[in-house]
Amino acid sequence: MQNQLSKGDAIDVVAPSDGVVSGQGYLIASMFGVSPVTAAAGTSISLWLVGVYSLKKNSAEAWTVGQLIYWDNTAKQCTANSNSGANAKIGTAMQAAANPSQTGLTPAPCRFRPLRSKEARCRILQLLVILWYKDTDQHLRDVNNFDTLLAMLVRMGDALF
Repeated sequence: MQNQLSKGDAIDVVAPSDGVVSGQGYLIASMFGVSPVTAAAGTSISLWLVGVYSLKKNSAEAWTVGQLIYWDNTAKQCTANSNSGANAKIGTAMQAAANPSQTGLTPAPCRFRPLRSKEARCRILQLLVILWYKDTDQHLRDVNNFDTLLAMLVRMGDALF
């Protein structure tokens, strides 16, 4: 495609006034990402916008798989609390996290981009199948389980397509 400038995995930004630390999340304007480097304030860095990261979380919260996760820019940590819209939505919990626990697995917020291609929607369905398979601890050994999975995929497909 002639008009694609980049894949959008990362964007160059200027490190905020307190600098950045490798592996930490940052909200720059309304864009959330993870810094791959430690750098001083004013330094040009690439902020990663995609991927799944183990990030600092509100230790008093328990998370479930698929739960919406927000960035508390005051506490500089992930939280399940939207704070009435004051916290930026950054993704969904990719793994359950206990209360108490210091970190949780979250993706960068590209998960909220519209799913424009059929391939992207199919990949989401694949992920949902894997999560269903893990969560229910069921195995596709008989027709009943396959029928259950197929029915679930049809319902999800209707919602996504």
